[in-house]
Amino acid sequence: MVSHVGCGTWKQRLSDMLTIELPQSWTRCSVDGCQVLKEARFCTPESQKWESFPLSSSFNAKTNSEKIGKGDILLVPACCGSLCKYMMVVSGRASVFLLRATTRKLMKMTLLKKISGYAPAWDHAVGIICVHEAGGKVTDWEGSSIDFAADQVGRRTIFPSGGFLVTNHTLHNEILGLMSSNSSIN
Repeated sequence: MVSHVGCGTWKQRLSDMLTIELPQSWTRCSVDGCQVLKEARFCTPESQKWESFPLSSSFNAKTNSEKIGKGDILLVPACCGSLCKYMMVVSGRASVFLLRATTRKLMKMTLLKKISGYAPAWDHAVGIICVHEAGGKVTDWEGSSIDFAADQVGRRTIFPSGGFLVTNHTLHNEILGLMSSNSSIN
């Protein structure tokens, strides 16, 4: 998968790249067209339980699409790190990716400071570009753009309020509204 600002996100099968001939099989990526929240496919990190997300008070998560009932959403299993989940949204395999920001402790001399809402920038920068170029949207849980300049010193850390919301764009505002009404992000 490759992406460039203003040029879209493109993918090619790995097996096509292994041939000696110049491949001509690049396909433009687009987020899915889901417009109804209860029909959306969600993904979350394996390390974060559905119950830890604000949407859990509105929906139960099911992993079997045949057992989705009223008040349920489909949680698509996905392995590996957050970049794989970004790519699931980019390729249309998922409509929404939710990620809660973590908390870390920072040691400075004798001062122990707790930083909440922390994420390493390198885990998200590429995914955000790919999602935007495929027609999706990425914000923090308050709807603000991700600020890569927030870490004035090292430019390695980003501080999304609550976490990351990655969507097909169509569902973004509806999800933000539900999240803000169901939970205090702080």
